[in-house]
Amino acid sequence: MSGVTFYRDEYGGPAARPRDDSWSAIGSLMTSDVQNVATWALRLLAWIDDVAAGRSAGESWQGNSWQVEIDRAGVHLQDLHSDDWTGTHTLAEARAVLLEYLRFLLPGPDERRSELATWERDEGRDHPSRAEI
Repeated sequence: MSGVTFYRDEYGGPAARPRDDSWSAIGSLMTSDVQNVATWALRLLAWIDDVAAGRSAGESWQGNSWQVEIDRAGVHLQDLHSDDWTGTHTLAEARAVLLEYLRFLLPGPDERRSELATWERDEGRDHPSRAEI
């Protein structure tokens, strides 16, 4: 279990409830940039796994609201609209949030398997977290 709980707001959109302020940036990344697109969650999760396993030295991504840098030291987040809203998590912490967010977006195992199969076909490889998804 991660430091963020996900739920649907009154309009049906994804929302995050962080355990404390240290988890608010990564919760916002999920709900504002990944949104309802499970493919992005799978991609971020694969990048974390690739960096952790040494298959990649680092990865970066810029979404609508967040700049994400992934390296061996962790996942570093910078809000694109505010210089003072940042977050840093270990690879394991960020990985736990992503797995939880995938389960939130795709609550049924058949949904997860289908999305995973599409991701693997598009990427031409097995997802490194396949067994946990």
